[in-house]
Amino acid sequence: MSAEAWKHRGTGSNTVPGAAPTEAVSEGNVSNKNSKRRAARKRAKTRESEIKPSIATSEATTPCELTTSDTTQEENEKRAKSIRKKIRQANELKSRRDDGESLLPEQLDKIIKMNELVRQLNALGLDK
Repeated sequence: MSAEAWKHRGTGSNTVPGAAPTEAVSEGNVSNKNSKRRAARKRAKTRESEIKPSIATSEATTPCELTTSDTTQEENEKRAKSIRKKIRQANELKSRRDDGESLLPEQLDKIIKMNELVRQLNALGLDK
């Protein structure tokens, strides 16, 4: 087989007998796919930009109203639960330190921040 025949071995009449002809993927198909993706992204962007201003104009609330309505009771309870967990961990670390165990700097920082955590819990108003 010559070099030229080897280059073009999958095209033309040099195919496997009885096999279905294969379609070669050309650069046109690839660029067509990319252009479709770009067009889809552009359409999605325009939809988002159309939706955002309509939401902003339909909501005539002040920033204070947004913060109170955004933080629901469930979110406050979740935050309180995580703060209680941090306080519990800080108390355990404090008792370990009092027993004479040496702690890592990060653990000491957690003990130091315990008062701040108590203030955050009191600010939520869910201290049980």
